[in-house]
Amino acid sequence: MYNCRLFADKNETRIRRLLKINHVWIALLLAIAGCSQLSHTPTETDTAKEAAEQTSTVAVVAKSTTQAEAVDNAPLRRDWAQSELDQQPDLWSRMRQQMYLRVPERSSVRQARDFYAKQSKYWRELSLRADPIMYHVVRRLEQRNMPVELALLPIVESAYNMSAQGAGPAGLWQLVPGTAKNFGLTINGRYDGRKDGLASTDATLDYLQDLYNRLGHDWLNAVAAYNTGEGRIQAAIMRNEARGKPIDFWSLNIPEKYIKTVPKWLAMIQLVKEPTKYGLQLPELANKPSTVQTSVRAAISLQEVAKISGVALSEIKALNPAFRSNVTPTGKSWPLLLPEHAADRYQQNEATLVQTRDTSPLPIEKKPSSRPQTYTVKSGDTVGSIAKKFKISAKSLRAMNKLKSDKLKPGQSLLVSNATSSAAAASKAKQPTMYKVQSGDSLDKIARKHKVKVADLMKWNKLKKNYMLMPNQQLIVKPAQ
Repeated sequence: MYNCRLFADKNETRIRRLLKINHVWIALLLAIAGCSQLSHTPTETDTAKEAAEQTSTVAVVAKSTTQAEAVDNAPLRRDWAQSELDQQPDLWSRMRQQMYLRVPERSSVRQARDFYAKQSKYWRELSLRADPIMYHVVRRLEQRNMPVELALLPIVESAYNMSAQGAGPAGLWQLVPGTAKNFGLTINGRYDGRKDGLASTDATLDYLQDLYNRLGHDWLNAVAAYNTGEGRIQAAIMRNEARGKPIDFWSLNIPEKYIKTVPKWLAMIQLVKEPTKYGLQLPELANKPSTVQTSVRAAISLQEVAKISGVALSEIKALNPAFRSNVTPTGKSWPLLLPEHAADRYQQNEATLVQTRDTSPLPIEKKPSSRPQTYTVKSGDTVGSIAKKFKISAKSLRAMNKLKSDKLKPGQSLLVSNATSSAAAASKAKQPTMYKVQSGDSLDKIARKHKVKVADLMKWNKLKKNYMLMPNQQLIVKPAQ
């Protein structure tokens, strides 16, 4: 107030002479003018307004590492009590209350969002596949304090199909064998842990958290690395750091062909967060578990498990696709997923199960065919529908068949894959990994451990002769040929 009065005294005469108005109005004018020169202290209302404006801001490209974290990782939601979350009307609402990752308005995200918003049948089928497992995925994310938005990643990876099998990746999260084993999953002739919905979720969340910790504390970087290989993202980060540029995902400028999963995942986040805005009616998903995990001893017939639990064998196998035959593997107890209503009955009768010998032949791993694959056009087929069916682009389909137009005739034979594309699918799993140097490591020791040459290690990491490794240093290691 002292400063306000001082300012008023110095300016009263000048303003009176110029304006010649009532003294009361002069006093008011001086008080307002003087105080306006002082720094403004925000009120609670101002602060709330500013916070609301910041919350509604859509960030597109971060300007620094700190800003990047604010864009992608800012905790914009309050902590929810478990009881509050359990009272949400459905699982979508439970997730929606906790979402905080911001989605920028980019063309690739918009295209994916517009496409999936129109696929009502897809969402209905998805909800049926997700029902046994998605609640468990969300709960694990909550317990780890990881973004619940990651529960939408399996929609993009496998459409929540625990049995999904590609040329290399498999299961709910489409893990490749090397990564799966690195994070503790068992894969052998009788059992594939990548197809165990809960075990694969635990392994994947371990992996994603590790990627987040090592790739700039940016969840988009982590998901991109999960999709395209951490070597590519790590190299882009190192390049930007060397040039003094930000290392948030959008600043890395990774070509879209390598990170197609990211915009689709971000589109899913938008659709689940604001389905009405985009004209989507999400199918109901209960905000409670429909399945329970228990265990089954070694060498037990799944037919007997079905019998004592009162569940059809087909349902037992659908919930537990990790078992590659109708008898559980030897050696230890194995996780078993059962419908919630059947768990008590199974546990009451589990002691009556008798071990049996698995005489079924070991499943033969399917290898990508090196022969061209053809498809016979049916009535109603289009270039787009055929391309989607075989997971190739319409442009590639036209090029392979030298089509001058999109007009097709029933009975027409089309080439839908060739040796080159099959080989590319087979090699997709062979992604570079990052190795953290341990105390006492040497290039020779690391090379022997990964069955690669020292010269290759030096080449991949641009190391000079007699280079001295440092503990915790990250090295790019490519799979042995």
